[in-house]
Amino acid sequence: MSLSSIARAATDEQLIARVHAAAYQALMADPEKAKTTLGKALANPAPGFNDPVTPLMWPVAIDTEAAYEYALLGGNGSPGYDVAVITDAAIVESVNTNWVMDAAPEVPPPLIPETVRQPEPGEQVGTPENMPDHVAE
Repeated sequence: MSLSSIARAATDEQLIARVHAAAYQALMADPEKAKTTLGKALANPAPGFNDPVTPLMWPVAIDTEAAYEYALLGGNGSPGYDVAVITDAAIVESVNTNWVMDAAPEVPPPLIPETVRQPEPGEQVGTPENMPDHVAE
């Protein structure tokens, strides 16, 4: 087992496509996953940002590394796409195990300054103990 096979698996476009499929399947099957940061990023990907499935690629690559490297050493040039090398069940299990179940933070309401209430005519503002000695009531 080597770090180079983990790195290659984590950036294997064919394996990435399969992890996408597993992530979207998990997202559709589990409403709790849809509430997470990852779930919201997958459901509404922002243009110009990293692929939301990237955080899952490294755990999947590590979990399936032995099979991936064995296939590479055996001459299989596309182990990420080969279901005989990395089963769908192995990918689904890794995605479900490594899905971070943090709740996505709620978007705070926009900051609207409080309106300052104007005193009524004749209303005392402040308290007498805070008034200087030379001010008469």
